[in-house]
Amino acid sequence: MTSVHQKSIKIAADAAKQAHRGQFRKDGKTLFIVHPERVAERVKFFGGDHIGIIAAWLHDVMEDCDGGENIVHETLQGIELPHQERDEIFAIVSSLTKNSAKRKNQRDWPIPWKELIRPRARQSSSNCVTGWIT
Repeated sequence: MTSVHQKSIKIAADAAKQAHRGQFRKDGKTLFIVHPERVAERVKFFGGDHIGIIAAWLHDVMEDCDGGENIVHETLQGIELPHQERDEIFAIVSSLTKNSAKRKNQRDWPIPWKELIRPRARQSSSNCVTGWIT
């Protein structure tokens, strides 16, 4: 992973932490950000690339935060990745959004999100990631 990838992941993590500030899990005690952090750690552990890790950090922002779509857009505009990779990340985050009114261009996007989160080198572990996202 390049330094640009690592910096992009940090920017996404910081944006997610800021967006979820003050939010708690259903137990009312655990900070919500623990969930995206764990998902990002697992995506990385199973060989996911920077695209999957960034999407993991941002995957609940659009759904659970006021102005979430704008936060995701602004975050992606602020990272130094190729436009195509930023589009892939946005498509993953959008497709993981449970509120269908907030999903953007999901029908137009030809690659299922599982294909992008799946580690490129080790495709057999792709099914493991699905349960961690929700």
